[in-house]
Amino acid sequence: MFPSFCPMDSPAGEFEIFKMLAEDVGAFGWTVIHSLDIADHVRAAQGEADFVVLIPNEGVLVLEIKSHKRVKLDDRGWWLGNKTEPDRRGPFRQASEALHSIRDYLEARDLTRNIMFVSAVVFTAVPFKVTSSEWHEWQVLDKEQIHARPISVSLLNIVRRARDFFASKNLAWMKHGERVSEEKLLNIAHALRPRFEILSSPLERRKNLEDGLKRSTDEQLRVIDDADGNPRLLVSGLAGTGKTTLAIEIVRREKTACPSAVIGFFCFNQLLGRFIANECNPLGHGLRLGSFHSWMIEFTGASVPSTKSLDSSFWNVELPELCISRLTVPGAHSGFLDLLVLDEAQDLFIQPYLDIFDLLLKGGLKSGRWRFFGDFERQDIFSKDAVPKDKFYNNYIDQRCAIQSLSQNCRNTAEISSTLTIHARLKPGYSKVLREDTRHDPDILLYNNQEEQLKSVLRLLDKYQSEGFKTSEIILLSPKKCGCLAQIIAANPPWKGQVSEYTFKPISLSFSTIYSFKGLEAPVVILTDIESLETNKDFDLLYVGMSRALHRLAVLFHKKVASEIKRSCII
Repeated sequence: MFPSFCPMDSPAGEFEIFKMLAEDVGAFGWTVIHSLDIADHVRAAQGEADFVVLIPNEGVLVLEIKSHKRVKLDDRGWWLGNKTEPDRRGPFRQASEALHSIRDYLEARDLTRNIMFVSAVVFTAVPFKVTSSEWHEWQVLDKEQIHARPISVSLLNIVRRARDFFASKNLAWMKHGERVSEEKLLNIAHALRPRFEILSSPLERRKNLEDGLKRSTDEQLRVIDDADGNPRLLVSGLAGTGKTTLAIEIVRREKTACPSAVIGFFCFNQLLGRFIANECNPLGHGLRLGSFHSWMIEFTGASVPSTKSLDSSFWNVELPELCISRLTVPGAHSGFLDLLVLDEAQDLFIQPYLDIFDLLLKGGLKSGRWRFFGDFERQDIFSKDAVPKDKFYNNYIDQRCAIQSLSQNCRNTAEISSTLTIHARLKPGYSKVLREDTRHDPDILLYNNQEEQLKSVLRLLDKYQSEGFKTSEIILLSPKKCGCLAQIIAANPPWKGQVSEYTFKPISLSFSTIYSFKGLEAPVVILTDIESLETNKDFDLLYVGMSRALHRLAVLFHKKVASEIKRSCII
């Protein structure tokens, strides 16, 4: 689908046909261009084709979509909907003129040889059974027909009926001759809608991207404005809805209003914790910042046994018990936080941690002041024993608490948001994408083996650098810690010595696991080693990884999951 999403202001009929084509497994492998502007129209100064459908081994189909609930034809012309003036051309001539304009454009570029072009009209809101010498009956799809069978079957029927008709006119090659290849159709697609971006310099390009991102994030501040007078706030939102930005803004506002306030601002991931500390340290004293695990180690003075570094029982049982014992001994200083802020709260909602938060906060969780942000549906990839949100409501909230949800994506571009919604199976997805369109679809690639994956990633690195991105702005993410593609790249020319594990401020190409990078973001994300899409956790990891990308995204899937990718497109 070019583009990969349908603008929300598109006519209802175009939106409906776009969705049908995008979800129809029978159209897998087709190329569909939506809303193609025609600068050199055969009749008008400017024209448009609603859809140009390129079907391998068949041809090119130009569709005119009519969403009107009233269609009438008289001696003055076509009356569509509530228009006060008739259209003398009518939808069939519109479709034909768009087809000839497109064909003329392609013929000048030697791209039409032995390729069949067909036009048709789709009436999405009314039945249309009228016959005329001005159109073939097979050039019409109406409201009843588009719902009677898959849209791919209906469109194939149009093309094949057209081929029979042309063959009856002694154009034998139409029926028995060369069938158009997928490669030829891709050349046509790129000729009609080339993918490009022209800005005066990479520096200005970056400024435009970042300015757009900042404007989008500002729109999310209404959440904390609306809840400003409430002592407790629980915000739930998908990845990319601005939760971390809002959490930082809350801390900034609190320290501005009350410089002496003691605030705890914790998260789960160490990398995210360092980011939070870097953002909030300039706000002054009285801040407890970063990864909650790091804080527990600092507070207790405990050391992590080497055998315990990956043992959840140490982090979830032994260390919390040590913290609780220190906070509850006679004369212990507890209840010292004026405000508690949690980011990625779903990973910290286990009973021992909640008990510690209850002890740290003045008034406890029931009466104290806190602000919790989390994705309680899709990003709980760490805690197996997490306290469900409804149980938290029952056990810890018995006084006034504001509960808000975020559903507007302010991180990812429209193309990235659309792609991750499909492949990560978000239901429900984002209600709105605040970022402007960039005309850059994510790169979704398949590989058979590690060598193929390596070649694809090396090409992607060259591509993104040519677009003006620095290597330090590109990160390779993988569900695997050992044996990931990034480690192979790091050990081989031309990247040997230029690839390192992600740190807070990377200076070159970096890599990380999806787990460790959770809560962070990068201008360019290349997601590698996706070899399993069998469990909910597989899809949750895919969702977390894809949603890290600000401007460009690539995902490398092993071919053994191709059937699941295909299924995602139709669920």
